[in-house]
Amino acid sequence: MSKYISLELASRQLADRLLDEAEGYSLKKDKAEAGVRKKALSLLRKTGIRYREKTPPTVGANWTGTFAAIGGLEATDVLHELAHYQCSPPKWRRYPEFGLGMGPDVGLDQAMPGGNLRESDYGTDSPTEEEERASLLGIMWERHLGLESWAHTIEYHNWINLIPAWSGGDPVPQFVWLMRTGLLTTEGEPVLALRTKRKAPYREWGNKNETV
Repeated sequence: MSKYISLELASRQLADRLLDEAEGYSLKKDKAEAGVRKKALSLLRKTGIRYREKTPPTVGANWTGTFAAIGGLEATDVLHELAHYQCSPPKWRRYPEFGLGMGPDVGLDQAMPGGNLRESDYGTDSPTEEEERASLLGIMWERHLGLESWAHTIEYHNWINLIPAWSGGDPVPQFVWLMRTGLLTTEGEPVLALRTKRKAPYREWGNKNETV
């Protein structure tokens, strides 16, 4: 069996396991929040990500292009920013919001200067692809660090409805991509590493010439 086929199966098995674990979850105050947030900040430091605790994201973006504005953000949001940094092509890490445009959590109506910069960069991934990958990687970090409300995040990001759309045992392409880039193990454990190349298409599975 080839490597990419095994990752397809691993992605499906992981998705099914997550849905089973999330079933019956009821939203309540997460007792692990404070501890997990401290661990999340430690991960930012280990990755070399600068952040400012007293600067709220309403300055214009969660990621300013030079630091993460995390004032008032909960652990789930901090881990989402970590995941975005991991998934972003290197050239886009120096742009506000990684060139993706404003996220819905920022709470600002105005467009970011320059708009969605990725629209004109046809050599890299679409904003939707990257948002989905960062979403799932952030959720896996929550689960890994013991944040009890990860099941709420998976529902809030609509994966409860999206994952079953791949019916009949089909792979979950976002998980396949994360596994192939080395950001997620086949067992669903997140890896503290960074994407190193510009292109990372997952559509042509098994293409030995593609880069991640």
